[in-house]
Amino acid sequence: EAGDYQTALAEWRPQAEAGDTDAQYNLGVMYERGHGMPQDYLIAHMWYNLAGSGGSGLAQKNRDLVASIISPHAVSKAQALARQCLASTYQYCGD
Repeated sequence: EAGDYQTALAEWRPQAEAGDTDAQYNLGVMYERGHGMPQDYLIAHMWYNLAGSGGSGLAQKNRDLVASIISPHAVSKAQALARQCLASTYQYCGD
């Protein structure tokens, strides 16, 4: 809310990598809107997908909104990134 995206990223990234769905959702928002980093719908979809898989209804809604503006191929790629992120225990999450 304060616009300090670098601090937010530094705080939320480790939480997201620990499986915190709120932090994963927040990273999705940051990537979707380009707050503190270049806008990246693929990575936004990936974080929303991970948070949505953890039970975040809002993340599921946002994932679907992002999916509606990117190509089906990009959606498939974002889903593959989410699988890679989980399989690597959050070491390789597309960025």
